[in-house]
Amino acid sequence: MTVNYRVGGMSCAGCASSIIRRLSAVNGVYHAHVDHLAGTAVVTFDETMVTPGTLEAIMDAMGFDADQCGLADDACEPGPDETA
Repeated sequence: MTVNYRVGGMSCAGCASSIIRRLSAVNGVYHAHVDHLAGTAVVTFDETMVTPGTLEAIMDAMGFDADQCGLADDACEPGPDETA
């Protein structure tokens, strides 16, 4: 399963790297891609081992504001603070 998240509070590439390292350490997570400029994360995982809500809670516990915004290839719409 692949889930997209909108992630608020990232200010640099180091934030994205921290999220990738943390999510990649979770059993059942196959791949995590985080883009701090877009404020998004895309995580591929085994849904029998971890839930989308658990991954969201992990990012929230790290101090970021994560919200699931789509499955697979659904793109996240920009958040209110990301629109021009």
